[in-house]
Amino acid sequence: MTRNQNLALVDLLDRMTDPVSGGTKTRIGIGAVLPLSILVLAAYVYLSLPTVISLPLPRKYGMSQQYLTTTSPHARWAITAIMASTAAYFHFRWYWGLHRRLTDSAQLMTMLAMIGFGGSFLWLIATLFLTS
Repeated sequence: MTRNQNLALVDLLDRMTDPVSGGTKTRIGIGAVLPLSILVLAAYVYLSLPTVISLPLPRKYGMSQQYLTTTSPHARWAITAIMASTAAYFHFRWYWGLHRRLTDSAQLMTMLAMIGFGGSFLWLIATLFLTS
């Protein structure tokens, strides 16, 4: 990574940990509608994603195209869990964070949603590399 990419990553992490600001429209739009739409998309992906998932790998020195293929249903579950934890992050960050009575618990729940995202991502990586 170059220096600018490192700074961009630091800026992104800084923005993700800044206090939430906004009003009722932000709370409803980003805190309720966006997570619900992500959950609907996750349900659609779960129901329509095939059991066999093939990802193309980069070509190396004149070799033909190779694919990382898995037949495990755990890949579909992990992708759905990643999307659900992303929806939980948005909900806890912007709905709970802007709600008068739920603000105290918002930081803990946001952190748990981020841990869930990381765990789901590791689950997907393990599923792809151990079952392909």
